This record gives sequence, C-alpha cells and structure tokens, in this order.
Amino acid sequence: MDFDDREWKTLNLPLGESHLLQPHWLRRKVELPQGTDHSQLTLTLGTIQTVYEVYVNGRRAGASSNWNSYEDAQIPRPRTFFLPAEVTAGRPHIQIALRIKYAFFMVPIWILPDTGPYVLSYSFNAPLEA
Repeated sequence: MDFDDREWKTLNLPLGESHLLQPHWLRRKVELPQGTDHSQLTLTLGTIQTVYEVYVNGRRAGASSNWNSYEDAQIPRPRTFFLPAEVTAGRPHIQIALRIKYAFFMVPIWILPDTGPYVLSYSFNAPLEA
C-alpha cells in the first residue's frame, strides 16, 4: 500500500525556533534495486539531536528513546535499526519516516555535529555502533 501524503504540510529545514516544540514527520521514499535481500536491511541514522521514532511503510521499526518520557534519553549518537522484512518484501521502494520532537535543549557548544552516517544497507555492512 502506498501512502497518500499530498495533503501533508511541507516545512523547510532547518526548523525555526517556533517549530521546536511540535512533533514533525520527516519522510523519504527510497527505491530498492532488483534482487534486494529484504531479510537483511538496516537503516543507520546519524547524530540526530532529537527524540525520534523510525517507521518503514507505516510500521514502527524502532526509536532513539521513549517518546513519552525523557528518563531513558541518551546522548545523541548514530543508531542502526533493522527493517522488518515482512514490511519491505516484494516492494520496489520503501517509505522511511521519522517522527521527531525536540527534547535536547543544550548549550550550542555541546551539540554534536551531524556528520552522518545515513545508510540503508545490509546488516553485515551497517556501521558499528559505539
């Protein structure tokens, strides 16, 4: 099933301060090459300075921390998520969406630069997590 997002509001990035407290969705459609092994797909996201959840074709694949509580929030770092094969199998493309909300209000000098990686790969090629 494809998603009809034509009516969704579009925002320019980076977000201004007026949008920081509102949850937002970031999404991207990714074409998959023929012969992709859907049982081994992973998505690695860089140092995102927010609390976020990862969705693939509308199904939750993971999160950076608890959406409703900051008690388990960690220092932002790259993270790798396994993508459910039953959600991606048989598709020529997948829709990746991040549900984000800003939760880390840090002094600017403490903010880590987001230099990636942003990688859709097989699990054995995924960047190692620290």
